Amino acid sequence: MDFFWGRSENNKRTCWVAWDNITKDKEDGGLGLCPLKIANIALLRKWWWKYRAQEHDLWRRFIDAIHMTPRTWPSVPYNKQITGTWGCIAQLENYIIATNTELGKVIKGKVGDGKKDKGCKVMDRCIRMGQILSFDWKWKGQPGSGDMLSEFMNLLSLLSNYHFDSREDQWAWNINGATEFSVSMVKKELMKEDNNSSGSGFEWNLWAPIKVNLFVWRLLLDRISTAYNLYKRGIIHQMVDCKLCGDSPETTDHMVTSCYIASVVWQRVGAWCKLPPIFLFSTKDVMEIHTQAGGTDQRKKTINVILMVSLWSIWKARNKAIFEDEQVEPGKITGEMKSLSILWVKYRSKICNLDWIRWLNFDL
Repeated sequence: MDFFWGRSENNKRTCWVAWDNITKDKEDGGLGLCPLKIANIALLRKWWWKYRAQEHDLWRRFIDAIHMTPRTWPSVPYNKQITGTWGCIAQLENYIIATNTELGKVIKGKVGDGKKDKGCKVMDRCIRMGQILSFDWKWKGQPGSGDMLSEFMNLLSLLSNYHFDSREDQWAWNINGATEFSVSMVKKELMKEDNNSSGSGFEWNLWAPIKVNLFVWRLLLDRISTAYNLYKRGIIHQMVDCKLCGDSPETTDHMVTSCYIASVVWQRVGAWCKLPPIFLFSTKDVMEIHTQAGGTDQRKKTINVILMVSLWSIWKARNKAIFEDEQVEPGKITGEMKSLSILWVKYRSKICNLDWIRWLNFDL
């Protein structure tokens, strides 16, 4: 995780969000980064698919010559007495994915003309004469146990209703209705197994830069370097009041909702965007304002960008007050917010003829 937080041997940084949360889907409050273990399994799984689909290739025949035995008919052959990379690939059979299906069973054979050689051709065992279907079994031993007889009867039931056609036999990938193998699809299915919603309630907005999206994501998780969070982690040893208003300890919720400076900013944002009076009790409430605004989806998305930029501008003003001893003024924060947001909305959205006058009047 050092690369994610900009850490190096000589530059120590705090890891604010656990890696397990970062690797969750965006819909579940994460960043959607794939864990290396899952990426590795998905790439190895591709070899299972290639083994089935490329049955006439030289490498497939080479694997069969080394690992295939006449006593077994595994999904992928593996001779345990021979070590190597193929053993790691073959042992994926016991890995269970989110659909609770063994990886060896998600590749399904689709019978067409029955001519594909799978160790035994279907057409060699099924003989249809008109409406009559007969079978030519080549038993090494007659099925005698209850389980074997039950499986045999199920097989007869499946074959009795099947009609061969002109299509070639083929292998199909059997997850979520897909027929072709995809590494990204396997990774997505594998990631579902451990993903639990964090309840961050964050809606990513491409009209705002990625740095603003990431900041608001961390803000909603309460993973930013406020005085309270630094004190809680032992980075500072004395609690510090809010640098914006000086009235209360600096927590995330206070800085965003309860602080006098932030309250004035939200009043001005509401008046500018023609919104009902804004009442905030938590950070999450900020990112729900646009959902209650009237108008088109375009207008709601624009308001969402404005809310994100407002949070970004409040944080920048707080940092300037701490590190540059700059006086904080609500008018300066809202002015910066309007200047930044028009640039991002104008050049990242499809709103036509957006100029400064229209923006100041919020004429969308």
